This record gives sequence, structure tokens and C-alpha cells, in this order.
Amino acid sequence: MESFEHLLQILPIPYKTKKAIRALKLAKSLWPKLLDRELALCSNPIRYEEGTLVVETSDYYHLQQLQLKGREIIEALEKVAPEKEKPLFVDLKIVINPLIFERLTKNKQLVNSKEGVLRVNPEDVKELEKTLQNLKDPELAKLFKGLLKTYFKAKKIQKI
Repeated sequence: MESFEHLLQILPIPYKTKKAIRALKLAKSLWPKLLDRELALCSNPIRYEEGTLVVETSDYYHLQQLQLKGREIIEALEKVAPEKEKPLFVDLKIVINPLIFERLTKNKQLVNSKEGVLRVNPEDVKELEKTLQNLKDPELAKLFKGLLKTYFKAKKIQKI
């Protein structure tokens, strides 16, 4: 199975589209490192449009925090952007998406929980491991496994 990066190179995709994909991928990979934990969980880069990174957030409070850090975020992203594509990030546009509010609220509660314990059903863990073994794309399996490790490492795991 072809990797996404390889397909991006060989398929006849317009340069602007490839640039947008690379920029969004870069922004998403660095997002948790650029912001504090709560703000990173309550926001998500969703689109890149000709120099503008579009980020969705759950409410006006986080929108204001992102606006205050906007220039700092753009500068940090621009530092790691490939030289041949600079200036890649010029502006930051923040939008409120009420449809993601429930998902973000759940994540926020995990971060702010006093217990610091994430309850995991052992059957669910076995099912996730089985799914990982059945993935045919090794790159996807590696990314998914890393995501799960990061998620479970963020909280102490207590099996039900």
C-alpha cells in the first residue's frame, strides 16, 4: 500500500493543493507543542487557504486566547516551514464551531478532572490492539499506535 506522502508526490495534484496539505499537516503536528494543553485540546487547525491557517475552537473564550497568541503561533510555524515555501504562514483565522463543542468538552473534562484517572475497559484495549494488528498500512498503524500511547500516557490508566 502506498504511503500518503508518496501518493502526494506522484499524483497530478495542483501545487496550491499540495502546499495546503503540507502546511496543514505541519500545523497539526506542531499544534500541541505551540499551545498550552487546555488550549490545544479546545482548538483544531482545519484548513489552510493561501497563507491563512484556519483554526476552529469551541467558544469565544478560547477564540480570544488564540487571537492574543496569533502572531506568536504564526511566527513559530513559519520558523519550521520549509525554506522553499516561505512565507507559508501569514495569517491566522479563528472560527467557532459549536458542533465540536461536545467532543471538546469531554476532552476538557479529562484534563481538568480531579481524579486524574481514565477508566478503560480491558475488552476495549484488546479490541484496539486487534485493530492495530489488522491494519495493512504500517505507516498508519504506527501513527495510530503513537496516538493511543500519547492519549493513555496523558492520564493514569485504571482498568475497570
